Amino acid sequence: MTLIFVAGALLLLAVALGFVLPPLLSRPAGTPAPDTAPDSNLAVLRGQLADLDQEVADGALDADRAAEARLELERRALAETGASPAVAPPTAATATPPRRAALAVGLLLPALAAGLYLWLGTPQGIEVAGAPGDQAHSMEQSVERLAARLKERPADPQAWYMLARSYIALDRLPQAAEAYRQLLKLLPDEPEIMADLADVLAAMREGDFSGEPQQLVDRALALDPEHPKALSLAASSAYTRRDFRAAATMWQKLLPQAEEDDEAAGRIRSLIADAARQGGFAPPTGTAAAAAGQGAAASAAAAPLSVKGRVEVAEALRARLRPDDTLFIFARSGGPQGGPVAAQRHKAGDLPLEFTLDPSSAMGGGTAAGDGSLVIGARISRSGDATARAGDLQGFSAPVARQAKGVRIVIDTVAQAPAR
Repeated sequence: MTLIFVAGALLLLAVALGFVLPPLLSRPAGTPAPDTAPDSNLAVLRGQLADLDQEVADGALDADRAAEARLELERRALAETGASPAVAPPTAATATPPRRAALAVGLLLPALAAGLYLWLGTPQGIEVAGAPGDQAHSMEQSVERLAARLKERPADPQAWYMLARSYIALDRLPQAAEAYRQLLKLLPDEPEIMADLADVLAAMREGDFSGEPQQLVDRALALDPEHPKALSLAASSAYTRRDFRAAATMWQKLLPQAEEDDEAAGRIRSLIADAARQGGFAPPTGTAAAAAGQGAAASAAAAPLSVKGRVEVAEALRARLRPDDTLFIFARSGGPQGGPVAAQRHKAGDLPLEFTLDPSSAMGGGTAAGDGSLVIGARISRSGDATARAGDLQGFSAPVARQAKGVRIVIDTVAQAPAR
């Protein structure tokens, strides 16, 4: 990369010098542009003086007027010769400076530019676009240099914070924890540092907050009861030890701080609802209860699909069945016309049929809309086409949950042609 940069710079330099040097080398210094105006003027004056003498000799001009005219011509001649001093012919001394100037421009100026770039520029920036491995190696080196500098000057909180964050980026959690410990020695009453250190220590233990991580979270909340990261860590800690009521309480305290961010607030509401469901207690009341209700809907919509039930055919339609007709069992989000969530294919001769809709039969990610409810349908198709057609036999369930059991579907209607 550096070689390419240097080659490009030299090419641009050559183009620039191609415009600058030729004019400097084209003519020796001291050689003026040809100027014949003074000699021509003097020749005219000499001619006028000769005419004046001829007029006196012919008696056409008296002596007094002739004298005045001669004085005027002589004055003009003196003015012409004094106005444009003669230029000395070039000598060796006066001819060499332009070539020296060209040499200075061609050699010294590029050298000066290169020196200024090395002094004031960032040559290492040329290598930024290198291979990912080179960048990682460069980051490792930068981190090591920062760590070495902190050994000499350890009383630099900002540098310790940068070092800790850099170690996290490199997935070197033990070193990150040590950097946070050093930072905490410099700033012993900073809740943010306590929460960051607790987070790293818990990550090293695969989410276990027991011991020092929990103590750090508790200290952070004692200093700042509304600290967002400390509240989030406290909720996670309570949830992992199955203290769901404490987890819901911590997330509820965090909710007002996330109200301006709909996505974050939605996640917290979902967590509150899940904790309440896991703990078997009612969600919080008031504003938080409404939030928890929304979160419960989101949690229900995201619950794993597991619907079990039975499909039967009404006695009035049994005679219309053919054993080789195709039986489709499907789940739709929110209603018979909702988006497909899951589907299975069977033979009509298998009826009555016990069925299970689970992730193996999910469609489009198996995600339900709205409150997460599903409508389960069954349809017998003589053509075997997945698209409903007039004359197909069908039936639907009432809305059920994604993990409903004992769902009963009766195929009791004949599909009609869609209205035009």
